[in-house]
Amino acid sequence: MSSTTDERVFVLGATGNVGSKIVKELLAKNVAVTVYVRDQEKAAKVFANQTNSLTIVQGDYDDLSPLENALPGHTRMFLMVFGVSRMVATKTKIATLAYAAGVKQIVDLSCSTFNASWRNNIISQVHLDSETAMLAIPNRGYVVSLRPSRFMSNMINSNPPGFEHFEDFLDPDSPQSWISPNDIADVAAVVLTGNIEDHEDSAYELTSQVATPTEVAQVLTRVTGRTITYKQVSALERFNTLKVKMANVFPLSFIYAFATMIEINPHVSLGISILLGREPDSLDDYFARNKHALAA
Repeated sequence: MSSTTDERVFVLGATGNVGSKIVKELLAKNVAVTVYVRDQEKAAKVFANQTNSLTIVQGDYDDLSPLENALPGHTRMFLMVFGVSRMVATKTKIATLAYAAGVKQIVDLSCSTFNASWRNNIISQVHLDSETAMLAIPNRGYVVSLRPSRFMSNMINSNPPGFEHFEDFLDPDSPQSWISPNDIADVAAVVLTGNIEDHEDSAYELTSQVATPTEVAQVLTRVTGRTITYKQVSALERFNTLKVKMANVFPLSFIYAFATMIEINPHVSLGISILLGREPDSLDDYFARNKHALAA
């Protein structure tokens, strides 16, 4: 079925676990969507059964001319820039082009680590600087910032199939904030299809559960039916492990931040249920739904 609304949404980061669900949610609501991707074949596979009202534009962050040429006629944008050391400049440039082309609302995937002290965490700082820069763009439309905490999917993506323990440098009883990527996507879809003036320049924190590593291990054990434990390692050990896994994705400063991040005042975001009209996923909910990915 073709689009039945006047909205056209431009989506960046469309093939990831958040972006792909946003695209599918929008298409299910008969909203026309354009995705900007590096790999057109991958996008075609991800959205193989959702080709109506979907346009795929191939491009990257180094040359934004394909994006600029495709923007006219779009009313909203989901903006996600992943693993780019020039995040502030890239997001600001894309947002500037979008507003100039007539986009009225940008939903920006930011992060929730603003409780870190000033410039103490590069991940927090580049997202904060990006938000600040976009808000300062002259003659702009609205920008809504989504500030998720730790993705529940990280537990699956960062461990091998059938894992029996997971590692971090935190004390076993240190609280951590968690959010399902499905809930992030659903919040984004709600904002992108709702009344623009209802959200204006809002910033939404997205943490659905606070749990310690010990409690996460208990949930994983309960869901999988096998014993999964938490192993506390030193910050150096954690850094060395992450460096091997992430060296081709993130700069060293980001890996350092991942390996040393300690949350200040982790808390559940009470407004998620208001935005979604339902309760968000718990760790039990998310892991049970993805039990197959946790299997040996």
